[in-house]
Amino acid sequence: MRRRSLSIRYRVMALTLLPMTLLALVLGGYFTLTRVAETRANLLEQGQAMARLIASASEFGVLSGNRQLLRSLSSGPVRAEEVSDILFYDADFRLLFRSGEFDVEVARDQQEPRLYQGIWHFVAPITARTLPLQDNPELLSIDNDSETLGWVAVLISAQPTLRQERAILLRGAGLTLICLVIAMALANRFGRRITYPVLGLTRLIERLQRGELNARADTSYTGELKTLATGINRLATRVQESNLQFEFRVDSATRRLTQTLRHLERRNLELQQERQRADDANRAKDEFLARMSHELRTPLTSVIGFTELLEGTELNRQQQQYLQIVSRTSELLLTIIDDILDFSRLESNAIEIETLDFDLAQRLFDVLEAQSAVAARKGLELTANLPSDLPRRVVGDPTRLSQILNNLLGNAVKFTERGEVELQVRLSRLPSDNPRLLICVRDTGIGIAASRINQLFSAFTQGDSSISRRFGGSGLGLVIAQRLTELMGGKIHLESVEGEGTRVHLDLPLRYAPSKGKVQCIDNLPDTALLVYEPHAASCDVLMRQLQLLPTPVIPIRHFEEIRDHCRDNAPCTLIIGVSPLEANTRHVQMLCDRIRAHTSAPLIFLIPGRGPIQLHAEALKILSKPPRWRELMGALGLPLDDSQSTPSPTLDSHLPYPLEILVAEDNEFNRLLIRRLLEGLGARVAEVGSGQEVLDYLDNSSLPDLILMDVHMPGMDGIEATRRVRLRCKQLPIFALTANVVPHEHLALEAAGINDLMLKPINVPELLRALLRLCEEKTGQVHEAPAATPELTHSLTNLTSPDSLQQEVRRLAQEIMRSVWEKDRNQVRAYAHQLIGVAGLYDMPVLESCTSELQQAAQEGDMRALWETSSRLKRVADQEQLE
Repeated sequence: MRRRSLSIRYRVMALTLLPMTLLALVLGGYFTLTRVAETRANLLEQGQAMARLIASASEFGVLSGNRQLLRSLSSGPVRAEEVSDILFYDADFRLLFRSGEFDVEVARDQQEPRLYQGIWHFVAPITARTLPLQDNPELLSIDNDSETLGWVAVLISAQPTLRQERAILLRGAGLTLICLVIAMALANRFGRRITYPVLGLTRLIERLQRGELNARADTSYTGELKTLATGINRLATRVQESNLQFEFRVDSATRRLTQTLRHLERRNLELQQERQRADDANRAKDEFLARMSHELRTPLTSVIGFTELLEGTELNRQQQQYLQIVSRTSELLLTIIDDILDFSRLESNAIEIETLDFDLAQRLFDVLEAQSAVAARKGLELTANLPSDLPRRVVGDPTRLSQILNNLLGNAVKFTERGEVELQVRLSRLPSDNPRLLICVRDTGIGIAASRINQLFSAFTQGDSSISRRFGGSGLGLVIAQRLTELMGGKIHLESVEGEGTRVHLDLPLRYAPSKGKVQCIDNLPDTALLVYEPHAASCDVLMRQLQLLPTPVIPIRHFEEIRDHCRDNAPCTLIIGVSPLEANTRHVQMLCDRIRAHTSAPLIFLIPGRGPIQLHAEALKILSKPPRWRELMGALGLPLDDSQSTPSPTLDSHLPYPLEILVAEDNEFNRLLIRRLLEGLGARVAEVGSGQEVLDYLDNSSLPDLILMDVHMPGMDGIEATRRVRLRCKQLPIFALTANVVPHEHLALEAAGINDLMLKPINVPELLRALLRLCEEKTGQVHEAPAATPELTHSLTNLTSPDSLQQEVRRLAQEIMRSVWEKDRNQVRAYAHQLIGVAGLYDMPVLESCTSELQQAAQEGDMRALWETSSRLKRVADQEQLE
């Protein structure tokens, strides 16, 4: 709370009155207290004097016991108003006479006056003294001690004295108050002559502050106040003149600003219209690029496919040359289309980075294999230098990582005429940083001039104007790689020396995925030596570092003739032979194989770059791509693979004691087939329908089944409506609902429709078996115990199909969804999305199910942008090697 400051008037009065008030109080108090003290002192002196005089006069009366004499002595003083009583006591302090009759207590040994019950007590002794008989001092008695004959007590009331003191105090207070009033009047009179001019000037300043610039001060004052008033008037005049000039300038500026604002409003309106047209054009461009990309990719894919088929037929040399030109041109055109589409999506911020769990090494080798064919045709050595501690699985966006590496490796292969292209990978584990993945793509190509390096990360720009004519391309590869790297939270930079080669460095954040499965120790390799022949030095070093992790001797072969020397002793060994890209053809490899077989029949592994078909005639021979995948190389050496690669048995033992007839209502054919295999494996007889209406038709035309497995979401009539209508016909028919939705209101709707049990996808096989056994008990009247939940029983649903068939079904539905998105048929998108959600729920693939649910939601809301984004994400998820 702000404290209010006193005005100058009150300050002047306060400064005037405070000293005078203090002086009046001090003097008045001093004189009043002095008078009061004198009055009390007079009372005490009077009482003591009266007691001494009466004591001297009453000596004879007390000695003779003459009360009449004592009465006469006390009658005079008692008549005084303040004397209350006079008491005479003998030597033994026995009362001889008193004037009053009220109760009183007199102390014998009282030396000083005492106030008791409003009465002052004065006590004096009565002594006997010898009178001198003559004037001769020699005749005086030697003993001067007097004898105490008695005591006299004079009682004087304190009330008159108190009244007198109060009167003194009242007079003093009145006099002080009169002085204060007079001082206040004087202070007020003289203060006005100071405060009134100051207050007038203050009010003038307030009026000037409110904008009343015409106000002026009174100049009739004297002294400094007149000077102050005159100065204020001159200042107000100048402010008024300045204000008039300022208002004139503001009016002029306001008129100009108003004209400018009107012009800006017109320009803003025009800009908004232009922006709207630009946005419409941008959307039209995106839609055009997307549709044209699809329209171009579809026939182009057919051209590439039929070109590959034609390459396998008998053609003359000229036809083969023409076919190779068509193939290279088609692939280049497909790359340009993909680059333009990706660049358009990046420009419109339509690309989102996914967070998926994937096999890092597998993804790196996929990229290498995609470029190996082109590198092999050009005679380039493609090597992969991976660390031994590379994590098996990481979390990130595998599709975008592959796109970046494909761009970088594709550029390296494209601009390298001879030599090698190397993919180097290492990990950075600095204590102050999170783990990071450092990737370097190195080539021995044409290089780039230092002055043109900064231009490479601009759209539609290449390091040399002649490069686009020599090598083709859109100039978007590095731009797309840079923006995708930045979206993933990484950095990219390029180093190059013209004529020597180029290095492109990637620095990406790394997150480890949770470990799956057990770590398998390699300790059961047969006691055989590994003979490694690799003519390329860099590839040989990488291969040797990989093989030296095995508990078996690894012997490098520098010259091909050394194989004969190592095989003379017939010691068990395995040969690993690397083939140069220039020699990666059937004729040359067959010659190498024949030369080796002339000296030894040991197991032989060829590492051949590219993916061209090579047919060899030899035994104990295996062919791997170069560079080899570690797991494929271990499999070729006879080492067991991870448990994740083993294929479970598709068989399932029968557990039902009664052959139940079960009707399966499922709209997805793939899901129906799998559920049918599961139920038939349990010993049931199964019929299938694809919609709720077909359920009703089946009940009309066939005998009642023992159970209906009802999918909830089906086209036409869904499972809830079908259950409600079945209950109108057959109230006792068991119905089990199958759904992947955990929303409570749907479960309540199913219960209200009349289902007997609810089973969530993925199907819990032991729980389903227990429910089926309860139905068997009703049929047979016997109690059957449910089998233990063994791993074979728990995972029996996944055992009924192969991962390849599941992958094919998921990709088929994803392709149908993409086609429906291209055609903008949201009803078809919802239909296929529902089927895909059913597959994902049935096989417990939460990532796929979540992505498909978002797609279905976007299709229901009609958000085409979200539909494009989620469909692209779905496509990437479906294209993964391991669905999740």
